[in-house]
Amino acid sequence: MEATWHTLHNRYKPEVGDIVVGRITEVGQKRWRVELNSTLAFMTIPDGGLKFCRYWKKRRRTSEDELNMRNIFAENDVICAEVHEFQRDGSLIIHARSQKYGKLLKVDPYLVKRSNHHFHYVESLGIDLILGCNGFIWVGEHVEFRNHMIVTNNTGMEQSPYSTRD
Repeated sequence: MEATWHTLHNRYKPEVGDIVVGRITEVGQKRWRVELNSTLAFMTIPDGGLKFCRYWKKRRRTSEDELNMRNIFAENDVICAEVHEFQRDGSLIIHARSQKYGKLLKVDPYLVKRSNHHFHYVESLGIDLILGCNGFIWVGEHVEFRNHMIVTNNTGMEQSPYSTRD
């Protein structure tokens, strides 16, 4: 009689639209190597993918940009990203934003189900959670979102920052 078993530990298989959390392990030529708990380890960020970087505008990339890649993401930085598409060489194109201030936890990918809501605020603890489909979970202090288009006055009423004419 033969006994067989299958381990529940497996690698994450990315799909377009997945929210993933990872850690930068290496900065290379025109791309970063990221630990995503996947067999696909490279990521490339296209023009417009770095919306949080004011100096990474839509323009032709130069060798100076390659030298400054560590100003955007450096080794050991934690990122949160959405899988945008796959390259022929097996790398991912993702849209990313920085998550430098927080902790990275790892669970088996099968424990995190794909969902419409991967970003969670735990009010009682004052923390934000990002559940990556790849089994990585980012935990950090809650940061309050402020809409700069709305100005409040002393009465607590919301008003438009622009005056209107009758």
